[in-house]
Amino acid sequence: MLRKISIRLRSALAFSFIGLLVIIVGLVSIFRLNLLNTEISTIAETNVPALETSLIILSDFYNLRLQNSNVINATEANQFSYKQIFDNTKRTLLDNIKKMAPLLNTKDEKHQLEVIESDIYKFLSLQNQQIKLLTENNLQGVRNLQEHEMKQVRDGVTQAINNIVESQQANIRDGKIKAQHVFDQSVFFACITLIVAIILVWFFAWSFTRSIIKPMRNVLHLAQSIARGDLTQPISDGGNDETTSMIIALSQMQQTLRNTINKIQDSSHNLVSTSEELSVVTEQSTQGIISQNEQLEQAISAVTELTVSAEHVAQSSADTSRESDSANEQALAGLKQVEDTVTTITALLSEIDKTQEGIKNLATEVNKIGSVLDVIRDVTDQTNLLAVNAAIEAARAGSYGRGFAVVADGVRALAHRTSESTKEIELMIQSVQSGTKNTVISVQSSHDKAQKSLDISQLAGKALIEITTAVAHINSQNATIASSAHEQANVSREIDKNLLVIRDVAAEVASGATQTNMSSHELSRLADSLDDLIKQFKV
Repeated sequence: MLRKISIRLRSALAFSFIGLLVIIVGLVSIFRLNLLNTEISTIAETNVPALETSLIILSDFYNLRLQNSNVINATEANQFSYKQIFDNTKRTLLDNIKKMAPLLNTKDEKHQLEVIESDIYKFLSLQNQQIKLLTENNLQGVRNLQEHEMKQVRDGVTQAINNIVESQQANIRDGKIKAQHVFDQSVFFACITLIVAIILVWFFAWSFTRSIIKPMRNVLHLAQSIARGDLTQPISDGGNDETTSMIIALSQMQQTLRNTINKIQDSSHNLVSTSEELSVVTEQSTQGIISQNEQLEQAISAVTELTVSAEHVAQSSADTSRESDSANEQALAGLKQVEDTVTTITALLSEIDKTQEGIKNLATEVNKIGSVLDVIRDVTDQTNLLAVNAAIEAARAGSYGRGFAVVADGVRALAHRTSESTKEIELMIQSVQSGTKNTVISVQSSHDKAQKSLDISQLAGKALIEITTAVAHINSQNATIASSAHEQANVSREIDKNLLVIRDVAAEVASGATQTNMSSHELSRLADSLDDLIKQFKV
């Protein structure tokens, strides 16, 4: 039945079943462990805290009773401090009772806690009565309350707390028993599940292995028969899986080998006659290749000469290009110098213009000085005339005008010297005006010559630009020629290399043809050997 199912599906079903068993075992274990965890959690989170809180409440109640006795028996000096301790103990006890409430589960436990809380409030009420009697100094009333009413309350609280303690201890014991029971059941279920899983896994493994090994033995037997050269063994299988496909493939391979060997046997007979014909054709090819080699040698010589010529052309173009580059560099240097000259002459023209303008201004100022000299000359003449008039008036005055006559003589002498100095200055100014005019003419001449130099430099710059453009064009043509020559040389060398390769290949082909001739004889011998080998197969 399993042979009707593919190995892939068989494997998937087997491993899926094993996985399902593992999942079942895991789920059962998790379920049982969850139950165990619930019991342990109940004990750890409820019963144990409740037991501890019960014991703490009992301890707090004993401490409350002790502090009550201390308050009653204390002196007036210590009574206040003992009352504070009593109040703190009371608050702690009531807080623990409130904490205890959520930890109780049964109605009886909750009733016991209510009894405890009620009795403690009774105890506190009686304690207040004791304090009142104590303030009244009624010691007998205090002792009566302590020995009767409060004793009943103390006993009731103690008994109720002990009941809760015993209940929690019983709960812990029950939880322990339940946890042990759950653990035992978990171990039992786990063992049963594992045993069943092991049995089922063994059964599936045995069935799965048997469904694979049995057809594989048939395949091995068939392969061994084919290896021995026996291609006549019948092949049959009733399955529908991959091993059946393998057996069918082996059967087809057996039939293919049988047909192939028959064809090889037929071909080996044809191979003998073909190898003899190949030997004749190979000898003819060898003669043709030898003739082709001779023609290749001539072509190689011609291409080599062409390569040398192209390299010479490329070298000449490169030399011309370098010389053109040098001329271009010199022309560019000359152009740079001309540009610097143009810049310098332009600056010189600007300075000459400024100088010419300054000289014109100087001539104008010198002319203005001449006008001033005319004014000075008029003033001098007037002064001289006044001095003469003063001398005449002094002479008329007689002895009274002697001092004035001396002054008039001094003024006349000063006017005379001023007139002489004015004439000298006038001569100097005329000389300066003449020099200024000559300077203006010289500066104008320099300006004209500088302008001509600027025009000539600009024309020289344009000529150099045209020269550099022409040199650049020549350079470009030389570069094109050099590139073409190099390309031609490279192509020629490549052709030369290819011809050499062709020659070598032709030589190898000739050698191969000779070898082929030898191989054809060997092929004939191998065809005979192949025929002998094929006879070993049983078809």
